[in-house]
Amino acid sequence: MKQIKVLYLITRLVKNAGPINQAYNLATAFKKIPEVDFKIACISEEYEGNSFESKFKDADVDILRFPHKGYEIWKCVRDIKKYVNDNNIDIVHSSGLRADFVNALIGGNVKHITTQRSEPINIYEGGHRIIAKICERIELFSINRMDKVIACSKALSKLIGDKYCVNLEYVQNAVDTDIFTPVSGEKKIELRRKLNLPVDRIILLYAGSLIPRKNIDYLVSAYNASGCDALLVLIGDRNGIYESVYKQQNNNNILFLGQQTPIDYVRCADFTISASLSEGLPNSSLESMACGIPMILSDIGPHKELMEAGDMGILFSTANEENLKTALEVVMAKDYPQMVNNCLSAVENHFSKYQCALNYCKKYNELL
Repeated sequence: MKQIKVLYLITRLVKNAGPINQAYNLATAFKKIPEVDFKIACISEEYEGNSFESKFKDADVDILRFPHKGYEIWKCVRDIKKYVNDNNIDIVHSSGLRADFVNALIGGNVKHITTQRSEPINIYEGGHRIIAKICERIELFSINRMDKVIACSKALSKLIGDKYCVNLEYVQNAVDTDIFTPVSGEKKIELRRKLNLPVDRIILLYAGSLIPRKNIDYLVSAYNASGCDALLVLIGDRNGIYESVYKQQNNNNILFLGQQTPIDYVRCADFTISASLSEGLPNSSLESMACGIPMILSDIGPHKELMEAGDMGILFSTANEENLKTALEVVMAKDYPQMVNNCLSAVENHFSKYQCALNYCKKYNELL
């Protein structure tokens, strides 16, 4: 069987970014799937002090470099096209605004795939709406020139398909089960002491960015109103934009710690929580499941999709604050060990990075 040569285009290896975590999962998983020669190409310089390049190197993942400024799009297209032709690449697979735009402009006999990880309108978040609309139009231009458009969840594929009249398939996001693993009760206590967290309280963890789409204002307000005596710990905010705002919320029941490496916080939590208004298929929830940590999640489509794999916690509506209080009461009364087992089983059967890579391998073969 001829090996499929895939060039995976991304912008840069930003730390703690969901799409970069998924690129890492694919690159490391494909090392064990000889049918696919999978290479990652970055089209911009790394941000100093905010790059996962060393993580990829430690995993023996080679990174190709085509560094160009944002306005040098045609130079980037020229260089990628030359590499594709010189190395007999079969498929250019991209994810992200600039990477998709370059992929769409390459042309030639190579096949083109994009993975969509959010609605096009949400690609540019936290800024001016006019810029967001421009980014949306650019992304739609790119999508319409692909041979295959893949969403990172079934729910997102339907959402984008219905809204933009695009024909999408889906391959669900995955988690690195070599890194995110459960720990014993004794290890949890040890981790909490190391992280200066209480060992004698139930801990609910929010891990992720603090952009408006994540609905943090609702989460903090509804949790304060719930009367729950567990400790809500929030980590995230890569750019520090919201840090001062949410640190003011610190009290006996809410603790905001800013940007942290999440794995030990996930492992020592009792539950993870999200009131998000929109997602692709969230890395934070997949990581929670892989560590055997049940979840309290808003009832959006991607969260429902995760919960289809078993009773791993509870869903709630963010229509009012009382719903979170009710959800907390219900989930605290559930069979906790069974929820833990369901989390681990769901990841093993559906959401491991190796299953994700096999699913993409199938899509590549279909295209060729």
